[in-house]
Amino acid sequence: MLKNGLFIMSIGFIFIMYSINSVTGVYQWGKVIFAIILIVIGAIIFNQGRLSDKKEKEKV
Repeated sequence: MLKNGLFIMSIGFIFIMYSINSVTGVYQWGKVIFAIILIVIGAIIFNQGRLSDKKEKEKV
């Protein structure tokens, strides 16, 4: 789960990089919002995986 969350977050950051028009310098807000959603979902998945790993280590 940790790697999946980080992967989704990295895709979100790539979308943010490509959401700006290089000629005019204007953001494409649809892509920015989609990227932020991906980053938030990736962070949630990352935190859930981290917490589940912590609980498994405590059991052992």
